[in-house]
Amino acid sequence: MTYSEPEPPVTPTTRQRAFAALARLLTRLLTRRAGTHTSISEVLADVHGVERFRWILRNMAWFALVIHVAFLAVFTVVGVWSLAGLNVASVLAYVLALRLLQRGELDRPFVVAGLEVITHAAVATAVLGLRSGFFMYVPLITVLTFLNPRVRIVNKVLWGAAEAVAFMLLLGLAEGAHPMTPVGPATLRVMVVLNGALVVGTLGFLAHVTNEAVQAAERDLRRAMARLDELARTDPLTGLLNRRAMSELLDAEAARVERHGRPFAVMVADLDDFKSINDAYGHPVGDHALRAIAQRLLGGVRAQDQVARWGGEEFLLLLPETDSTTALEVADRLRLAISEAALTAGEHTLHVTGTFGVAVYHQGGSIYETVRAADRALYAGKASGKDRVVKGEEAA
Repeated sequence: MTYSEPEPPVTPTTRQRAFAALARLLTRLLTRRAGTHTSISEVLADVHGVERFRWILRNMAWFALVIHVAFLAVFTVVGVWSLAGLNVASVLAYVLALRLLQRGELDRPFVVAGLEVITHAAVATAVLGLRSGFFMYVPLITVLTFLNPRVRIVNKVLWGAAEAVAFMLLLGLAEGAHPMTPVGPATLRVMVVLNGALVVGTLGFLAHVTNEAVQAAERDLRRAMARLDELARTDPLTGLLNRRAMSELLDAEAARVERHGRPFAVMVADLDDFKSINDAYGHPVGDHALRAIAQRLLGGVRAQDQVARWGGEEFLLLLPETDSTTALEVADRLRLAISEAALTAGEHTLHVTGTFGVAVYHQGGSIYETVRAADRALYAGKASGKDRVVKGEEAA
């Protein structure tokens, strides 16, 4: 065995140090992006679509960043140093655009991205010639310009015209010019196919992220409309149905009775002397009592029964397919649930009672008269001592 001197330590070249620094920067950005990236639903809160477009532009910037890192590696391997340096500048441009987007800006990162595309296309065409296909990236800026909600339609048309002129000028200047770095026909064929595929892929990715943003906006709109409908039908204090929602249910139930003939019962319940609770303890205590009573009413009826806050301390209950005998039994059970268990509101213990009026809707009857019958029965109960259930006249 022959003895050999140990090899001296390898000193990284400037190019290797640059690649290492770029790798660290990209890793840091990717980590930060993953930690601070907001969901599409959060982004689409802006009614004018600015946040939606910012989300689209952010995705496109990351897509372009990945492409230029790949180009940087390709041109470094083949030794076209001018284009390798150009792609370093492109990577830095998209890093800047992403940082600006992260800070909530839109106009400056949009301009940075647009200038990068035009500059990269012009320089790469000058270096490799028109047949390399780099000119095909320029129309992508027109597409993004028309997607940008911050640009008015007149300015979009002007931008589009200016970009079309720039595109034609680039083609005209490059057509008769000799490439600065001539390459073989095979390499040019590979480059034009690669660039054509990347342009088509970029358009496909842009269509994908735009579709994702639109679908998320539609989902948010449907949720908002459902929430608005819920708010329009719900009493904000008790969470019960409000008068409007219950009126719609009464009409629907009456239509069902007309088809099938099975009656339904209506109860109107009013808390006795409730004003004295508000006067003695204040409205917050009274509100707490109303919420507690609402839960007792809900807990004392079937799943198909409906409970609404009819107004003030008055509630209306709808019991489908229920005759007067059963309705009176349910009403008395609910009355006992209110009166026999004290309510606790902070340091206050409240004893609340309620009076119920009950009426039944039969085929051929009137909703208005049925509710009036239950209401009259309620006031008859108030007049005869409160804390009781009174049957109203049959509404037929």
